[in-house]
Amino acid sequence: MRRKIFCLFTCLIISTAICLAAADAETILKLNGISETTSSNFFLMHPDVKRADLEYHYYASTNEMITDFLLGSFDYDAFSLGSSSIDHQALMSKGYFLDLSSSKIISKAINDLYPAYAEQCVYDGKIYAIPTWTQLNLTIFSTKVLEKTDFGEVKVPESFPEFLDFLEQWVDYLKDNPDCSISVLGTYLGDESEYNAQSYTGFLVDWLLENYIMQKEYAGEELDFEDEELVTLLNRCAQVGAELYDYDPATKATGSIVNSGTAVAFLNDENKHFLSFANCKCKLDTPHE
Repeated sequence: MRRKIFCLFTCLIISTAICLAAADAETILKLNGISETTSSNFFLMHPDVKRADLEYHYYASTNEMITDFLLGSFDYDAFSLGSSSIDHQALMSKGYFLDLSSSKIISKAINDLYPAYAEQCVYDGKIYAIPTWTQLNLTIFSTKVLEKTDFGEVKVPESFPEFLDFLEQWVDYLKDNPDCSISVLGTYLGDESEYNAQSYTGFLVDWLLENYIMQKEYAGEELDFEDEELVTLLNRCAQVGAELYDYDPATKATGSIVNSGTAVAFLNDENKHFLSFANCKCKLDTPHE
């Protein structure tokens, strides 16, 4: 079972104010958080435009950015913005960003993107951002680790309920095999000082709620935390999480069944194959996409 979360999407944003240096009539772009990898081709093609890297400022919230815009202290012409902490659509709606729709090159590039990426760059039919890179967190179910045990053949879970089915079977196996050194999560839980009775339950509940919320948002449906299916799964998480704490070797394990990974993609012509990872919406009772 592979869990693909579209957790961070970074865009290049152009401010509505572009700085012109009157002394020599050249254009100076003040940049914040934009790498040379992202911008090098532009400056090679436009030698009359000079790059000015100001001291990097990290914006932790949308309100912090809006405050700087209102106070006139936002002094960047082009900047990088991550969707994990900033509501960029709200900023687009307030007119802080330059409309890039008139560029045929940009319009074509956005139209050619996977829809989930393109939607991040557009507000009210106008293009305000250019995607630069995305990060995807993966959770991987390893059958090879299970081959080191006599658990038997296992079908890779294709949904959250199936994953819970496996965990319940694994708990039964651990009860009969107390010397087993294979853990479900192992070091994924953190070091031994961080591991506690809520570690497994917390992991399972977080994972379930994250997928439930994403699916509801994707379907345009209201959240209902009293949904019968959801409540049933939450109760199962609590039960199996408590039993895993009692029987799983956890941080003392020699191997783990579930592992995490990170894939970072720079959205240029050479890496378009990463776009296939974009569909991250997972139903509770159907295989993950």
